[in-house]
Amino acid sequence: MSKKKWLEMVQKSRGTHGRKDLSMMKKLMDALDHPERKARYIHVAGTNGKGSTSAFLTSILTEAGYSVGLFTSPHLESICERIRLNGELIDEAEFEHLMEKVGMVALKIEAEVNRRYSAFELITAAAFLYFAKKAPDVVLLEVGVGGRLDGTNVIPAENVYATVVTSIGLDHMGVLGDTEEAIAFEKAGIFKAGVPAFIGDFKPSIYAVFAERAAALNIPLYKVDSSKKVLAPKITPYFTQKFTYAQVPYEIQLLGIHQTENAALAIIVADYLAHHGFHLELSTIQKGLRQAFWAGRMEKILDHPLFFIDGAHNEIAVRRLVETLKEQFEIDHFSFVIGMMKDKAYEKMIDLVWEMADRFIVVSPDEVRGFDAKAVAQQLAHRGKEAIYAQDAQEVRQMIEQDINKDAIWIQFGSLYLVGALKKAFKK
Repeated sequence: MSKKKWLEMVQKSRGTHGRKDLSMMKKLMDALDHPERKARYIHVAGTNGKGSTSAFLTSILTEAGYSVGLFTSPHLESICERIRLNGELIDEAEFEHLMEKVGMVALKIEAEVNRRYSAFELITAAAFLYFAKKAPDVVLLEVGVGGRLDGTNVIPAENVYATVVTSIGLDHMGVLGDTEEAIAFEKAGIFKAGVPAFIGDFKPSIYAVFAERAAALNIPLYKVDSSKKVLAPKITPYFTQKFTYAQVPYEIQLLGIHQTENAALAIIVADYLAHHGFHLELSTIQKGLRQAFWAGRMEKILDHPLFFIDGAHNEIAVRRLVETLKEQFEIDHFSFVIGMMKDKAYEKMIDLVWEMADRFIVVSPDEVRGFDAKAVAQQLAHRGKEAIYAQDAQEVRQMIEQDINKDAIWIQFGSLYLVGALKKAFKK
């Protein structure tokens, strides 16, 4: 099989196959001589905010001089984005080599048990091999979906510095459950005996799920205290935001109140690490947060007119996007580019921005799994909004660049896949 064929194994969906345990992933690790046991991790789960929180912690640890690996999903432009070391993407040739090694072993196991690995599980295995070889000081390991049955959860407790849960929302309900408490239970599945757990500031019913799991494992549970976080007045709109946590000032590039919450979570994790073996000064934490960047999260990609792209792709994320727009901008009406998967509650997400929307450009993020953009555009027009159908991201770019109203502010949301496509289109 050619290297191209090995890459196709992970660049096309192979399904999740209704995992009931981690036995398949454990078989793969055993056959690969357990690369997951050869690195140290901070394990990060959550409905939203995993990437941003991981980016904050990566920046802090890198600023302190540590070698830091990062594993995230999905990617925006290149699959190599998912595996990084000290900010650098894995080399494409090395990724191909690792996928060949993983693929050969995986195909043999699949033939023996008559079950298939998901694409995410195969990429996770490649990441474990990469970090085992490179031996960074710590790896920020982001969960794919859920936590308890996620392929990343094969890492042994003795190799984990901390587990982190960023947020809980109704997403992937067919896999994780149809209530926030059920989803919290799945996320809490990454908690491990002897490993401290860190969570955001959740409502009591969700906090109780995490507290019960932590008590069962007899581990400390640390949470963000929102009463300690105070936003500073806006000084430089569109580019940075300032806040204090426990009366200490911080500044971040990532926009949105929710990003200050992700930063606060990173702060309490970093503070713990600073008191348990890591050399982290307060000034290092502050500088690391200030330098952190995460693509596709209210990222400005055009100045005239202003165009921001955002990966919000579920209701809770779109609510936070609306909150950001109201808090960050002086105007109250925007032009939107929307594109969503057909299995998402896209009508509800559109309704959340309806009152502040002047117009829409509607485009499908994926020919197969994306919604019917032409039909959605017609529905929005029937409801009384200006709505234009675009065939692809390149046509979206042409429409926005030709917009005669240069004072308009364009906002894209609905799909990380669309974020990636737009980033490519605007680079050309």
